[in-house]
Amino acid sequence: MPNMLGDIVAHLIAEFPDVEIVGRSAGDEANDDALAAASLHMADLLIVRDQQGCVGQILSNRGLSILSISEDGREADIVRLDGERLTLDEASLGRIAARVRGGRH
Repeated sequence: MPNMLGDIVAHLIAEFPDVEIVGRSAGDEANDDALAAASLHMADLLIVRDQQGCVGQILSNRGLSILSISEDGREADIVRLDGERLTLDEASLGRIAARVRGGRH
């Protein structure tokens, strides 16, 4: 994501008192590293700019459920991707925050 856009998004998101930005990826091709860092920090939200790669493919299938089966076949995880297209502006920040907070365990 271009530096200026990343700075704007980080500034808007950081206005929520319970949000901590733990890092930023080095560029558009660092999404795997960003995902690993988000997992390491147990992040509630990962922001990427990827409309063509893996994330773009996933987002194009809104409503898709993914079942990931363990190597031994005894356990599985399922997640349903219910995406929402937003206009990225100050008015949408409350919806973003509510969605992230609603997903916390």
